[in-house]
Amino acid sequence: MKKLIILFLSLAFTLGVHCQSSDNFYNRGMANSKDAQYGDAIEDFSMAIGFNPKNKKAYNQRGVAKQQVGDIKGALEDFTKALDLDPLFASAYINKRLALGTLNNYYGRIAKWTKAIEADPTDFAAYNNRGIAKLGIKDYTGAINDFGKTIELNPEVSTAYNNRGAAKENKKDFTGAMADYSKAIEIDPKFSKAYYNRAVLLLTIGTKDDACRDFSHASELGDEDASKKVQSLCQ
Repeated sequence: MKKLIILFLSLAFTLGVHCQSSDNFYNRGMANSKDAQYGDAIEDFSMAIGFNPKNKKAYNQRGVAKQQVGDIKGALEDFTKALDLDPLFASAYINKRLALGTLNNYYGRIAKWTKAIEADPTDFAAYNNRGIAKLGIKDYTGAINDFGKTIELNPEVSTAYNNRGAAKENKKDFTGAMADYSKAIEIDPKFSKAYYNRAVLLLTIGTKDDACRDFSHASELGDEDASKKVQSLCQ
């Protein structure tokens, strides 16, 4: 009997620690979301879910953070999971409806720009815009093809290189992504987003000093997210 009591107390203690850890990561995720550090927030909410798979709020907020980084499908999965845990969770229900609207909007944009391309196959802007919509639904291969066609028709479109770099980075083609970000900067030396994206990639592959230089360039060009990175990582 004593062994059973000890086992019960041990399990209760373990569950309590897990719930507390889940809450701690959830709270940190909320703080990161408030600071627009959505990548870090997603990691924190994932840890919260790991400690407590029934943490509906963590699923919901991870979905919100995923929306902010353009992962609409991933957001929908999280909102759906939150509703599986609590079908009356109003916030998750509203967020899911909004995400569905966004996803349908991306498909609508793809259809719109496809018609434009059919009407004028030399419309490089239409290819670029369709590529952006494909990024929204995580069709990275399709996006790369569209941005490549944009560049073929007009090699001076810096945004096409930057956007293709983002698609390649998501496919783990870091070498190709680096080349595209650098080309975007070569074409437009004041392209703050390209500096920022290259900095994030440099950080990913472990070259912090180079990343900080790019964050600093982006910050000087007015990128607020880059300014936050300089303050948190490069001081």
